[in-house]
Amino acid sequence: MKRSVIGGFCLVLLTVIVLLTGCAKKDVSVYTLKENGIEYTLTLNETDGTFLLTEVSAAGTKEYEGNFTVKDGGVILGSTNFGYRSVRLLADTFVFITNPTGMVENPEPCEHEWGKTTHTDGDCQNYGYSERVCKKCGEKERTYDTAYGDHVSDGGKHVEGATCTDYGYTVYTCTVCKKTLNTVADAAPSGRHDYLATDTVLDNGCKEVKTRLYKCQNNNCNHEAYMPEASRAIGSHKDEDGDGICDVCKRLKNGLPSVHDDKDNDGYCDTCKVKMTVLQGVISSPCGYEEDGKIYIGVYPQLIAGQTARDIKAAGLYDESLDVWYYGTETYVLREAKTLSGDKTFSNNKVVSGRETYAFILQPLAFVKYEDKYICDRIADGEAFLSEYAKINNGVTNVWGNSTLYSYVKETMAARIGCAEEIESVDLLSMEELPPIRECVKTVTDYALAGGVGYYDADRKGEWFLKTSVTDTNDKVWCVGTGGIKSEETVTNIRGVVPVIRLKENNG
Repeated sequence: MKRSVIGGFCLVLLTVIVLLTGCAKKDVSVYTLKENGIEYTLTLNETDGTFLLTEVSAAGTKEYEGNFTVKDGGVILGSTNFGYRSVRLLADTFVFITNPTGMVENPEPCEHEWGKTTHTDGDCQNYGYSERVCKKCGEKERTYDTAYGDHVSDGGKHVEGATCTDYGYTVYTCTVCKKTLNTVADAAPSGRHDYLATDTVLDNGCKEVKTRLYKCQNNNCNHEAYMPEASRAIGSHKDEDGDGICDVCKRLKNGLPSVHDDKDNDGYCDTCKVKMTVLQGVISSPCGYEEDGKIYIGVYPQLIAGQTARDIKAAGLYDESLDVWYYGTETYVLREAKTLSGDKTFSNNKVVSGRETYAFILQPLAFVKYEDKYICDRIADGEAFLSEYAKINNGVTNVWGNSTLYSYVKETMAARIGCAEEIESVDLLSMEELPPIRECVKTVTDYALAGGVGYYDADRKGEWFLKTSVTDTNDKVWCVGTGGIKSEETVTNIRGVVPVIRLKENNG
């Protein structure tokens, strides 16, 4: 609230004169005011030209500080809290000339110091403008253009031609108003050929995928192209020196790599986990190397791989002749796992998941000599059948010569083991050929586990087939259990396959 200042004009004038002339100058002057239930205390520091205004009310205490100047018979308080307030001093009190409730007064006009002018481009719907900013007070000054700017084009969207003889085109659109600005045709047809595979295949060797010739079926197009086989199948191996090792990929005829690493110097290959001395012996003598009472004849998938089947299919090479995959320096076989009862785990402690495809490393297969034959020291496989032994006239039979197990061992396992020149036969044991019990207790390999052969104790022991049937008229067959004891079992259950090899006389 403003007060009448006529009576005190002379005193105020005297005070201003004192402030201006410095006569009877004080370093600090204090003035008070009570108005509308609010107590104000104004402290002026005449030495540095600063002030402190304290406001005490029922709501609490507020403080404002800043600089003051004397102008036109009054004192102007300037603060970042409230802007500017004008007061008049009266002895030991003061009155607000304006703005007693905190209303910001018009500040003194700034003598602007403008910065560099910048220009912002407009577009098809907005004017551009030039702008500069005062370095002192931050005030902005804009000058707008007199016309709209240009369209803002996108990068263009390409549309392919429908066939190899059709031209594609690119459409450019304004990102602001969405107007089509331009359409540019391609310089050549799309090249989207409708290929048909031919029977012509190029053998590119064992380090490259075979390529097949494809021809375009579209009218008036004679385009041809060679493309890699989808299976990533490789071409043939090359062995000009006749040492049984491919001159290109350095693998044996059975797919076993001839180069293995033992970087941790523990005596075993870092990848396939086979003893290095065994690997070196098998490389030099693929079907007849003996060490530690075991004889190594050929190779077979056994150990679960660290790589996934997906990675191997994506980056590996497929050898159709051996049904193996080459990935890195090792050789792998892929198999879709069967569903097993309970949580069975591979040797790497990964739980077997039915219908998932896993990769297994090709390793030398160990046998124990018994009389004139060699019996595998582990359960090598379990892929004999899923729900039947053999079907004849819509019935189930356990006759060895008619069984699916017979054909599997004679054909699939024999081919997988390799060493065709040295092996006379791959078979299963009969009842009459059973060795001592200690030779009958067998551990399940990871590959056989995926094939459906379960294990029953911490030592991973499993059951395996004999080729002798109980009778020729029922569905029973003789098997060897986890303790090495024979028992009668139905032929419709999946059990392990332990191959028995007879070598030719000149190799035995």
